[in-house]
Amino acid sequence: MNHGAPSYLPIEYKEKYEIFLVKRGDYVIALTRPILSRQLKMAAVDEVFDGALLNQRVGKLVTTQNISFVYFLLQTSKVINDLEKSISGSEPPNLSVQQIEDIKTYIPSEREQQKIADCLFSVDDLITAQSKKLDTLKAHKKELMQQLFPAEGETLPKLRFPEFRDAGEWENPTLDEISVPAVDRVGDRKFGRDISGNQYRLYTLIRDGDFVYNKGNSIKFPQGCVYDLRNWAEVAAPNVFICFRLKEDYLNGFFRYCFEKNMHGVQLKKHITSGARSNGLLNISKDAFFGVRIPSPRPEEQKKIADCLASLDDLILAQTQKLDTLKAHKKGLMQQLFPTLDKAQG
Repeated sequence: MNHGAPSYLPIEYKEKYEIFLVKRGDYVIALTRPILSRQLKMAAVDEVFDGALLNQRVGKLVTTQNISFVYFLLQTSKVINDLEKSISGSEPPNLSVQQIEDIKTYIPSEREQQKIADCLFSVDDLITAQSKKLDTLKAHKKELMQQLFPAEGETLPKLRFPEFRDAGEWENPTLDEISVPAVDRVGDRKFGRDISGNQYRLYTLIRDGDFVYNKGNSIKFPQGCVYDLRNWAEVAAPNVFICFRLKEDYLNGFFRYCFEKNMHGVQLKKHITSGARSNGLLNISKDAFFGVRIPSPRPEEQKKIADCLASLDDLILAQTQKLDTLKAHKKGLMQQLFPTLDKAQG
């Protein structure tokens, strides 16, 4: 469960509302907007919430069957489909106790229920362990990037490879000095504004290649272009972008990581959030945007930093693939361990 700061109630509520108490090992279900991304919003009560009271529109799972088995049963595609049909048409969608009780399914013997639950819990444990490894790698990369790039207002990073410790201060060019305008066309629609324009509204991405915007439409951007700032800019329309291309000398791995840190970092966020609003939308001026400074060392040190971070990216990718494989394995197991109504065994 996600742990927020707990709220405390008078101790006498424990007896007064005993029916609403939850204990460690219980399962709770969200009854309002209960399905998210094709998953039922359920959680096991852990030691932190042992002895807590149910909140409004949260239900506790009670069953005469093996509760762990039922927990997994409620996650099957068949049950999710039935519940989605049952709650459709209301806003917000709400799930009732009766709708859960009306679910029709097949139940094996108690022994088999326990066997299925144990099997799936073992896969969940592997998924949790792999997720923690992935989170650790991502956190390590984030921390390393904070160390390998200078903080705002500084000219040297906190961490430097031994062979570059006497290489002097980094250069500090502006984005304008290391980039040139770049605009792409898709059909008859022009994505980007005249570089001489005064105001730009910003839209997403800092990667080369295909870009999918919020309607699911795919746009092919020219290699080496940079487009960004979904986190801090509001979108006027999906065909308005800041578009620019790094100069040839700066088209390397180091600057990809440099943008990953600085274009999503404190410096640019400060520029954007201090910008003027037009028609309720956040804007940033051309001068402010291209005035952002991009600290950079000599090419040899750039390569060393890029290689270091790329090796971490490889580990993160491999760990992500392991996690995806485990999740796919669990999904396949769920499909095989739980029969649909028209394919029940025995």
